[in-house]
Amino acid sequence: MRKFILAATLASIAFSASAQNASSPIGKWKTLDDETGKAMTITEVYEAKNGTLAAKIVENLGMPATCANCSDEHKGQPIVGMVTLWNLKADTDGTRGA
Repeated sequence: MRKFILAATLASIAFSASAQNASSPIGKWKTLDDETGKAMTITEVYEAKNGTLAAKIVENLGMPATCANCSDEHKGQPIVGMVTLWNLKADTDGTRGA
């Protein structure tokens, strides 16, 4: 389930447009189910205290209330408030990471 949430979050950042600044991912993004195209969550990308970017689910639109399929510390935890991405840094040299 965690991989599914992560994949959905990454897909939404690439394909959903609701950021405040077109060149910045910071803002709220709608995540979509890859198979059905239905909205799943609203995820907020924000600048963390250490200067990196992070993302957390701020609204549940169609997922279970808790993460029953997670196999880590998120198992049984609420979906809303779950941090799905962290320590993201800008690619400053123009190349993609390996």
